[in-house]
Amino acid sequence: MFEAIQELGVITKNPNKYKSSALKRVMIPKANSTELRPLGIPTLIDRAVQAIYHMAVDPVVETRSDFNSYGFRTGRSQHDAIAYIRSWLDKKYSPEYILETDIAKCFDKISHEHLLRVTPICHKHVLKE
Repeated sequence: MFEAIQELGVITKNPNKYKSSALKRVMIPKANSTELRPLGIPTLIDRAVQAIYHMAVDPVVETRSDFNSYGFRTGRSQHDAIAYIRSWLDKKYSPEYILETDIAKCFDKISHEHLLRVTPICHKHVLKE
């Protein structure tokens, strides 16, 4: 355990030298399907590095994100989205329709290059790893 803490200290002091380890690849079944989905499992050190950078970046990203976005956001839930929609539906000028959408494989198609460009962090190399 102490060695892992020392290694994290070295990584955070010299982020340009950081190189992540290979992921362990496991195939898991998709819900309600016979298809399998690949799952990459990082090492404990890599997970710790991810957690450190997440704690640094997340507050800044949250302040820059769309206020009316609720999915996968810290401190927000489907209940917040429902309350927001209800607040719109009780007005004289309320929308007549609600459109629900689901983008197939959304997270598979997000541009990682764009996310790296707009994420306010100086060690973008670590995020790429």
